[in-house]
Amino acid sequence: MSKDSTDPFDLELSDLPRVDLDPTSVRSTRSAALRLLHAGTNLEATTGSRSARYLPTFLYVLSAAQLLWAATRLVAWSR
Repeated sequence: MSKDSTDPFDLELSDLPRVDLDPTSVRSTRSAALRLLHAGTNLEATTGSRSARYLPTFLYVLSAAQLLWAATRLVAWSR
């Protein structure tokens, strides 16, 4: 909420009706969302190829090598 009591956005929000959701509906929706979330992560872990699983590590190694190369070039240039 803003400090200004005449802020149009705050006034519009305060005019909205309050909605009370059915606890059973909320619980079932949450459970379904969690099932989908866990199924998605498990599916990716089991069906991913070896190269896809090692790609983040490969990128970290390449980044470290590039930083080492840049530092070496900087030291060579400064002499």
